[in-house]
Amino acid sequence: RVKLVVQKVNVAPVIESLKDILVKEGEEVIVEPKVSDPNNDPVTVVISEPLKNGIWKTDPQSAGEYEITVTASDGDLDVETSFTLTVTDVNIPPAMSGVEDMTVNEGDTITIKPQITDEDNDDVEVNVSDPVGNDGVWETGYTDHGDYTVTVTADDGKDKVVEKIQITVKDVNKPPVFDKITVETN
Repeated sequence: RVKLVVQKVNVAPVIESLKDILVKEGEEVIVEPKVSDPNNDPVTVVISEPLKNGIWKTDPQSAGEYEITVTASDGDLDVETSFTLTVTDVNIPPAMSGVEDMTVNEGDTITIKPQITDEDNDDVEVNVSDPVGNDGVWETGYTDHGDYTVTVTADDGKDKVVEKIQITVKDVNKPPVFDKITVETN
């Protein structure tokens, strides 16, 4: 009689190959690696940031390339693989508020100061058409009555947002002014 003792040999877990991922800003990334263990040992899987829990909702500042590491451990042996996650930039156009139609009297000062926000933190150039102009201020005179359309443009270099403002300047009767009074005597 021969006593034969067969000892279990631990084999490392197996991670199925992971392909590189390409998404756009604003999209959700979900990674669920398929992992198995030849010995049927329980396996713990860890995914590196920003996919720590296997899910990541990208935002307007997420553009870039990320090297993601997936580690599987059976408590004794670890195995690791990686893939590249690329998040492409998606421009969000600027948002404009504080522009509205208006009615004023001749002689009034019109001020247009739009509030501009840009979620991408892009530099935004703002232009206001004549008769107001880029300084945003128009001092109307007593001959400016009528209807005007002023265009306000916000440009982040990728997208433009355009708002049109209707301005009505009402006619105001200005009393006559004596320029010079002369008296004639006979």
